[in-house]
Amino acid sequence: MNRIYIEKLVVSGGGHKATVIDFKPGLNFILGPSNTGKSLVMDCLDYMFGFSPKKNRPSKIVDNSYGYERITLHLVTGKGTVILERKIGDTKIAVSGTDPTVDSGSYSIGHNAKKNINSVYLHLLGID
Repeated sequence: MNRIYIEKLVVSGGGHKATVIDFKPGLNFILGPSNTGKSLVMDCLDYMFGFSPKKNRPSKIVDNSYGYERITLHLVTGKGTVILERKIGDTKIAVSGTDPTVDSGSYSIGHNAKKNINSVYLHLLGID
């Protein structure tokens, strides 16, 4: 199995100072008092992994973006980095980085899309 970990989550844009959460290899905890953003962090991660809001499954990220415009997820692999960026409300995720085994470009969250983001995540897990 390939080893990957989340290095950083960045929520930015809309004239706000970028909010950055740094992670370390291994187990990371998100702790804090009620109403301080723990669930929002998880929603951002879910959104970056391809969550698509629907009427019966709304998204705090899309429905109330708090004025932010984009979410960026930095991953570390055994061969470099993979950077994923998704504009809030968009169905495309831009992929870049230094890992030569991951093709840069624009990927869709749609299951029937030719370049689906799931193919990147499966590749990172060692499933081609």
